Amino acid sequence: MRIFEAWKTGNLPSVEGSTAFEVFASELALRPFGLGLEDIEAGIVGGGQDGAIDAVYVFFDDTLMDEDSEVISTSSRPTDFGQDRNLELWVVQAKRTPSFSEEAIDKLENTMRRVLDLSQSLEDLSILYNSTLLVRFGLFRDAWEKLITRRPRISVNVVYAAPGDTRGINPQLEAKLVALKQVILSSVPDAQRVSVDLLGDKELLARYNERPPYTLAMNYQESATSGRSHVALVKLRDYYNLIVDENGRLRRHLFEWNVRDYQGNVSVNQEIRSSLTSEGGPEFWWLNNGVTLVCSEATSTAKTYSLSNIQIVNGLQTSHEIFEALRGLENAASEERMLLVRIIVTEDAVTRDLVIRATNRQTAITDASLRATDEVQRNIENYFLTQGWYYDRRKGYYKNDGKDPSKIVSIQFVGASVTAMGLARPDKSRGKPSSLLKNDDDYRLVFNSTIDL
Repeated sequence: MRIFEAWKTGNLPSVEGSTAFEVFASELALRPFGLGLEDIEAGIVGGGQDGAIDAVYVFFDDTLMDEDSEVISTSSRPTDFGQDRNLELWVVQAKRTPSFSEEAIDKLENTMRRVLDLSQSLEDLSILYNSTLLVRFGLFRDAWEKLITRRPRISVNVVYAAPGDTRGINPQLEAKLVALKQVILSSVPDAQRVSVDLLGDKELLARYNERPPYTLAMNYQESATSGRSHVALVKLRDYYNLIVDENGRLRRHLFEWNVRDYQGNVSVNQEIRSSLTSEGGPEFWWLNNGVTLVCSEATSTAKTYSLSNIQIVNGLQTSHEIFEALRGLENAASEERMLLVRIIVTEDAVTRDLVIRATNRQTAITDASLRATDEVQRNIENYFLTQGWYYDRRKGYYKNDGKDPSKIVSIQFVGASVTAMGLARPDKSRGKPSSLLKNDDDYRLVFNSTIDL
């Protein structure tokens, strides 16, 4: 595939071809989640003893899980998490062969049967499979066991990618795909969705050409304007249509600059849920602070805003609760209720940060969650720019701006690198890299404004 070769040159020029194709195919398979290259690479498990599996990813509530995830923490309890949340396992096999192999599917079936059998410990499987693969499946198994009383909506998705033609597969291979699906269903009887999909050259090309939309339309009922910015009353159904894609999945890329993720079944969200679903109560926008979005341009025609380069920077909890309340909802009265939406039009990064910090200060939130807006983080970003590199303190910003992905560096990667080399703690850096930003003392050691850039 010429497109793959061009992608490899621009993203992973020094990586061996088969490994690069595993990353390439995994990124396309998981395109709706908008993962960065670092997250994709972290899920690669291919190599020796991989059981015909090249990558494994686990998502809880559309958020990629790792060893530091609260869901599997020994300090968390099942009741800390809401009921009926999404728990998704994604398994990717990627081969550069020009056709799909029956043997590969047979191996996949055997591996899935073993690693999804909760009666068999993963430690006992270490003679068959590499440790990276077992750790990734361990995330899913631990979350599944932890959340079982919370009735999670489990889905297991297997993707087999190869530059072949999916229209030319024979009946024997089709039968093996069905058998693989049946094995997964019997291994995970609680699964509400099981999929086994082939991605051939046409499907890979189609996904490669997909781009998440950052210019969207939003209908509104009433609005007030000051300068270029606006305040609008929006029906819940119209806001829902803004934040949900054509497949009914939350457009998570619209929330990449939010300072914290969905907090689950906490008291604030319970109150939001109650005010959303209660009949005969006050207007929803009387009881809720609403949401704030920033964009580069907002034009209005016939009570419809066209919003360019949207980021919803405050109101993630409200947005999640609206998403949960309205999907599959048959109560038309709730859809007609109103939400207050602030539309801030600016392209100035400092102003955006001030809006993010100020709007999030109105609710209980830790300093740790606001770190991307710290002055030291902006200084690091500016320093990287002078060196021809891009510091991704606002997640996804440079990727969406079309910058060279091989020169985009995340906050977590810089934190882990400085911990390993500057603080001489490679053990801490490699063990739990994402926790380095959660602990105030660790953060101050690494991101210290007195250290020369």
